[in-house]
Amino acid sequence: MAKAPNRICTYPGCGKATPTGRCEKHQKKERSVDTREQSNIRGYDHRWRRLRAAWVRQNPLCVHCKAKGKVTPVQEVDHIIPFSGIDDPLRLDPSNLQSLCKSCHRIKTVNEQK
Repeated sequence: MAKAPNRICTYPGCGKATPTGRCEKHQKKERSVDTREQSNIRGYDHRWRRLRAAWVRQNPLCVHCKAKGKVTPVQEVDHIIPFSGIDDPLRLDPSNLQSLCKSCHRIKTVNEQK
């Protein structure tokens, strides 16, 4: 049986010949499996979801963007001081929450992990 001819890699601007859709360099990597516990076990249960919804209604803009004069809708409700477990009083303390967009939340998380 004849072998199918190679095609051009579908990655934008690559141009390398490959028997499949993308060349070896541009094939999608397998996603890593999330090994964390389920969100409700980590403290994001119905009480958290109810508090989060109320918080977003009252604080609809990212506080970091707002401080820079930008208007960005909230996408993440962030714990200013990370809580350490489901029984930690900081978990459901409104004074420990802030509204952030995904970009500002990512930056804050990276800085905390340093």
